[in-house]
Amino acid sequence: MNNILTVDCEDWFHTEVSQKYLRDKSDVVLEDRINENVDMLLKEFREYKARATFFVLGSVAEKFPDLIPRIEEGGHRIGAHGYAHTSAFLRTAAEFDKDIEKVTRLLGRLASRPVLSFRAPNWSIGYRNFCAIEILKKYGYRYDSSLKRAFHIKKRIEAEQRQFIEIPRSGKMLWHFQIPFGGAFLRLYPLNLMLHLMREMNQGGSPFMVYVHPWEVDRAIPFIETSWADKVIQYQGISENLEKIKAVLASFEFVSIEEFFEEKGMDVMSLDRFCFFI
Repeated sequence: MNNILTVDCEDWFHTEVSQKYLRDKSDVVLEDRINENVDMLLKEFREYKARATFFVLGSVAEKFPDLIPRIEEGGHRIGAHGYAHTSAFLRTAAEFDKDIEKVTRLLGRLASRPVLSFRAPNWSIGYRNFCAIEILKKYGYRYDSSLKRAFHIKKRIEAEQRQFIEIPRSGKMLWHFQIPFGGAFLRLYPLNLMLHLMREMNQGGSPFMVYVHPWEVDRAIPFIETSWADKVIQYQGISENLEKIKAVLASFEFVSIEEFFEEKGMDVMSLDRFCFFI
């Protein structure tokens, strides 16, 4: 069964934790490490014949435009992660519209194929700003993956209504707690637990989505002083994370969001457990 692989293409200093501590430290050098870390992921994806959607931050693409064709060479797709790494719920509708217009125009010039997928920084679309989806539709996006989990909404599954697809963050529900399949959670939880839960989902007929960040495979990531809790979120498990990602890639089949939904053979019931249509 094909699952979805995604990359939030941002640098170490774009994270919510880093921004909290760096905004008052003008003397800290923000070392760009995105290129070498993306190349590391591309090498492993090529080795395991995995294809991904790279949600590229507009400011990263503007600074390193050659990154886009390097990603596309491996059969991967380019998605948008906003221009600036600011949570969508911190923006007004007008500010969000302006940000989306800017990143869409920029990536549209650099990518060889249409940019159809979007992920808001920090999974920041939900109940209070769901109107952001209408702005994404306005700029031609067909897929969004910005919700931490699905909330109750009328699902429209008739074929002619599948104009926009929402793919919430995947995870295994244990009681009222979700163990997401990616990001810091892949670093923090035991690998065998992650693999077991992923296999369980596939064996039950449900695909899942994994997300990673390039800086999460960087053993030389610059260190900043943070609280104990933020140190865990930002740094815990990085030294072993590449090996964990390789184990996941070796155990499952992965394609991009675009390829997943273009392929045939996924029945409506399986999709209904994985995404919803708007």
